[in-house]
Amino acid sequence: MRSIVMRSATRKRRIGVVAVVAALVLTAACGGSDSGASGGSDGGGDSSALLETAAKNVTSFEKGGEFPALPAPYDPGTGKVAIIACGLAGPDCKKGAEAAKEAAEQMGWTGTIFDAQFSPQKGSAFIDQAVQQGYDGVISITLPIETMKASADSAIAAGLTVSCVACFVAPGFDKVKFVSVDWADQGRQLAWYVIKRSKGKAKVLVYDAPNQAVNLRVKNFTETLTKECSTCEIADTSIIDQSEIGKPGPPTFAADLAKFPPGTITDITDPFDAIGVPMMKTLKQNGRTDVTVSGYDSTQEGIQGILDKSLPVGATVGLPYSYSAYVGVDAVARAKAGAPEYDGTKMPTILIDETNAEKYKDGYYTSPDFPQDFLTSWGK
Repeated sequence: MRSIVMRSATRKRRIGVVAVVAALVLTAACGGSDSGASGGSDGGGDSSALLETAAKNVTSFEKGGEFPALPAPYDPGTGKVAIIACGLAGPDCKKGAEAAKEAAEQMGWTGTIFDAQFSPQKGSAFIDQAVQQGYDGVISITLPIETMKASADSAIAAGLTVSCVACFVAPGFDKVKFVSVDWADQGRQLAWYVIKRSKGKAKVLVYDAPNQAVNLRVKNFTETLTKECSTCEIADTSIIDQSEIGKPGPPTFAADLAKFPPGTITDITDPFDAIGVPMMKTLKQNGRTDVTVSGYDSTQEGIQGILDKSLPVGATVGLPYSYSAYVGVDAVARAKAGAPEYDGTKMPTILIDETNAEKYKDGYYTSPDFPQDFLTSWGK
């Protein structure tokens, strides 16, 4: 999930002795976590209980969740939708944009992809262009709508329907059709995986990014890890921007890695796998076998790395990109047709690791009936 704001070099040092003591006090006072199949643990005081809880939670997360039930079939008619891809250099963004275009065509509409190149300014210009050219709707693929507020407001005022796929549900945008997941729970899922993988002894370099969805993931990853596992540690938190996608290293990571020689950290969590996969490659090139990278968004190259052990990857918390793109397109058509709508903000997520990666090597997480369930709802 990836927002595209100016890169910050700010770094925060986390978790000292005081923080560990605070985590123990908090755990004793509050009990376990509200996440996962069996709740929380005792904060790591009993390592066997902690690891048993972690294993149960991870098993639950590997199963995924429920997809929304689509309303009765309707006639979507015809129209055209502008698909604003956050950046086609990002594999997840590219996949989502292509799925949105495919959905529009199968529905009987025309979908045109515009590459915002990770720039809200370019994304805003494309929205303005869609208004001028008489489009019926605009779909932003992961480019946060709040970074394009003026253009989005103008489009809505002009009668276009605006949807934002795989986006943080930003307040103040009640007329935008958001397609989203529980970002906080994604962070909790990854925390329990890291606890399980490290056997409760994780020392983690955490990457954040200037994006509200990523921020929520990181916040809940950190809170869960420190609350539930007193023997785990956040070694540091670093900020990396999506503009570094496609750059060797990436540069921020290459600089950070020099500060953590072998034996000082066990795990790295990426803000999204489009950045995480290059991190894995850098670790491999440097002969670093002591660190495992886990993250979010289920990039296919990362999943392949899980399967063939070609990359130092542990797990990825995936969301249904293709399905979500279809939901975004469907929302635009339903609005134009006056058809019944449904809540797209509760898309399911899934933890993908060596246990279930084989199921997802050829495609992103989605409904067993996809895309036929949408074709049926469109009377196709």
